[in-house]
Amino acid sequence: MDSGTNHFSSGASVEPVEHAPLIHDEVRNEMRRTIESEMAIFLKKGGSITHIDDHVMADPPTKPKSGYGKTAI
Repeated sequence: MDSGTNHFSSGASVEPVEHAPLIHDEVRNEMRRTIESEMAIFLKKGGSITHIDDHVMADPPTKPKSGYGKTAI
């Protein structure tokens, strides 16, 4: 069996795709351009961006609650 080809029980084979990273980069760059454009529009309308430190959480951890054995059988 050739290590560069995937074989299935139906006898069909699929060659590896070598251009996938390029497609991924193109999609990522398009998303980046879209976000930058939307951010520029947001800022032009008077919006502001606030930097939040890495250690800050929106939902601080809470003590786990157990309801085991609290109800009648």
